[in-house]
Amino acid sequence: MRILTRVMIQEMLVAAGLTAAALLGLITLGRMLQLRELFLVQGVGAMHMLRLFFYLTPFFLTVLVPAATMLAVYLTVTRMGTDREIVALRAAGVGIGPLVTPSLVVCLVGAAITVWAGFWGVAWGMERFRNTIMELARQQTMVRIQPGVFTQVGPGITMYAREVSPSGGQLADVFVHDASKAEALTITAPQGRLAVDRSAGRLVVALERGAMVREGASGISRVRFAHYVVSLDLSGVLSGVRLGEVSPKEMGWMELWQLYRQRHSLEDANLARRVAIEVHKRPALAGACLLLGLTMLAVALVFSGISRQWGLVVGMGVFFLYYVLLSAGMSLAEGGVLAPGVGVWSPSVLFAVVAALLLRAAATERWITVTWRRAGRAA
Repeated sequence: MRILTRVMIQEMLVAAGLTAAALLGLITLGRMLQLRELFLVQGVGAMHMLRLFFYLTPFFLTVLVPAATMLAVYLTVTRMGTDREIVALRAAGVGIGPLVTPSLVVCLVGAAITVWAGFWGVAWGMERFRNTIMELARQQTMVRIQPGVFTQVGPGITMYAREVSPSGGQLADVFVHDASKAEALTITAPQGRLAVDRSAGRLVVALERGAMVREGASGISRVRFAHYVVSLDLSGVLSGVRLGEVSPKEMGWMELWQLYRQRHSLEDANLARRVAIEVHKRPALAGACLLLGLTMLAVALVFSGISRQWGLVVGMGVFFLYYVLLSAGMSLAEGGVLAPGVGVWSPSVLFAVVAALLLRAAATERWITVTWRRAGRAA
């Protein structure tokens, strides 16, 4: 049995790795199409693009690893059923125990990777992703701002600077015309600085000791200021990129847990619900590796005779069903219809019940043989 366990674990791990790599490649390709203007139009280098996708990998793994683990278990056991290996084991008096053990090991490995990605990897990757995007946006803006030239740095925002320091982002004799709001603003300042607000995910032009003229329906007003900040829309600098404030999905576990403990004192009820949903979702996805893996192990044992091609379709269908139920529960929880714990954990409870019933049927050898036949032509 040790040889069987070792061989099954090796086969499942290889299948899980290949599945995860294929799914990650598809997601990366989709993201590249979304951000193609960064690479083709705005001249962002290939190394920067690879770094951005690498930083997003932990976020993708929280969803991909449960799917890859489930498919690896299912396809391995389905292959053994197709090759009559399970029939040979049953004829030798071997139960489902030797099949459950390697499946549990692979599922626990997937759960451990999902825990790392969800509890630590996401925050690490998203922080560096935001920093890289903000630095690219700052560099692109500094390249566009030429000394003594009026430059449009965002929708409705035109800026002029007599002197520009590309390295430090320092500006001298700055003129800004902001027509993006209902009341147009004309701002002048002897000096300013192009900086990034990482928490809010935006570029800002910090001006000092200047004057501002406001033109509106009520007339024209002029005020002086010591400090004034002009916010630049990031999508106007890097096409297709929007960051905004740090969301609960991007937070580390400790920061998220601290907010969760203070959720009743938060003024934004929607933020409190999103924090609670994220706190429940991360361990739920790790548990999904076990639940989905055992569910598909039982499906492969009970419904024997399914070909590998149809097995892949069935496996993806089961994961799609789980993800649809999870997304629906999260949407209802975010809308306040369900408690966050109920919305997130309901699909896991459902699949746990299904897995228990199917494993019991497999243990009592209640097999269902599925035969796929092509319909012939009527005579």
